[in-house]
Amino acid sequence: MPNKIVLLSDVHLAWENPKSRLDNMVKTQFEKLEFIYKWAALNDAIVVQAGDLVDKPRSWYLLPLAIQFFLKWKNKGVDTYMVRGQHDYYYYSEASGPATVVGALIEAGLVNLLVSNKPTVLNIGGKRVNLYGASFGESVPTPEKFSPSNILVTHREISDRKLFEGHKYFSHKGFLKRHKNYKLILCADIHRKFMGKILSTPKKIERFIVNTGPMLRSSATTYNFEHKPGFYIWTPAKRSLTWKSIPIKDADDVLTRAHIAAQEENDRRMAEFTLKLTTTKVKDEDGYTFQGGVDEYMEEHPVSKEVASMISGALEEINLNDL
Repeated sequence: MPNKIVLLSDVHLAWENPKSRLDNMVKTQFEKLEFIYKWAALNDAIVVQAGDLVDKPRSWYLLPLAIQFFLKWKNKGVDTYMVRGQHDYYYYSEASGPATVVGALIEAGLVNLLVSNKPTVLNIGGKRVNLYGASFGESVPTPEKFSPSNILVTHREISDRKLFEGHKYFSHKGFLKRHKNYKLILCADIHRKFMGKILSTPKKIERFIVNTGPMLRSSATTYNFEHKPGFYIWTPAKRSLTWKSIPIKDADDVLTRAHIAAQEENDRRMAEFTLKLTTTKVKDEDGYTFQGGVDEYMEEHPVSKEVASMISGALEEINLNDL
């Protein structure tokens, strides 16, 4: 009988290596997941995941590896429960059903989908646990009354802070206050670790909301250079929440900002290109034209015949007088 719950937010299993990674991320991601599931097996735990298990819904090259992994650990007694994130749907459509990586795993019985219309009831360490699910786009279910057994797993934009100007999100503690009949809420979508807790009145019951942050540091952001991946552990018998770090290499050993500099240079050159086209006046028989600016730019800069042909073809498809 399991006695603990591993809480895991965004995983984003992928087949392609992002530009920011210096290592083989496909291999690294399964090593991290292996660490989590091995810990779960050794500590009699189930794994609960809050959506975006995969990065692309129909990454078919990834599917055999995912099947192999989850079959192995299901046979070792580690059960997985999850909701879907937007990356687990094809065009955000529930109708995509089994025709996705996550859909295939569900249909094969390798992972269990938590649904919003009724809780999945489990016995964890001799304590009843009611797992409620709200996948991306679904309404949050409301239990009839508070119970320390009630756990919500949801995929929505909940954060402990504004991440950029104009960012619209649900406040983590505000979300916890509104959904007062849950002891614990696990969320995903925002790739940022946080843990919030409040004391509910009048009985002063401590309640929690957590996001583990991303399992993988796939992009070279300031946050990812500081983030230490891991997972929370909920022990129903003690109603305790603890953190377990995943062994990782230093960020500088696996992440590179080189592509960011290259992108910035591309953006600078594109801005220069656009400015040149919109300000240069080249007179031909029809007067000053946008096309003339394009021609002049390509004469002054090293542009291959193939690229020049593509640009000319693209310009033929649009009305230059509208530019």
